[in-house]
Amino acid sequence: MGKYAHSKVMDYGLDYIQANSTRLLACVGQPTNYTHATDLYAGGCRVADVAINATEFSIGDAPGGGRRLAIQGQSNFLIHVSGQVDHVALVKDHADPAQQELLYVTDLTNSQQVTAGNTMTVPAWDIIITNPS
Repeated sequence: MGKYAHSKVMDYGLDYIQANSTRLLACVGQPTNYTHATDLYAGGCRVADVAINATEFSIGDAPGGGRRLAIQGQSNFLIHVSGQVDHVALVKDHADPAQQELLYVTDLTNSQQVTAGNTMTVPAWDIIITNPS
């Protein structure tokens, strides 16, 4: 039996990430929840972060089928704590802790050692939802 998903079905998940992401975090290790992602490395996994908003994302067709959320590269992250960055995370910050969310986490193709007080760059990257198969 064949499978099908309208592009809107895939887009709404990507749209939620786009509409609600407030910060991009550079992390040592994979964060498991919002607090773990946003706390500084040692207790948490964040070594650097930068504010982000919906204008830094775009939704479109993915190469090979499906839908893609493209996230613009970010530069001049101020590094708060030294460490080996190997993941990035998108979070939704909110004054009400019940509204705070860890939205998406991915590993970096090439991890990078960073030093407190310096800056770093995260290149553009994509979140892809493939067509059902």
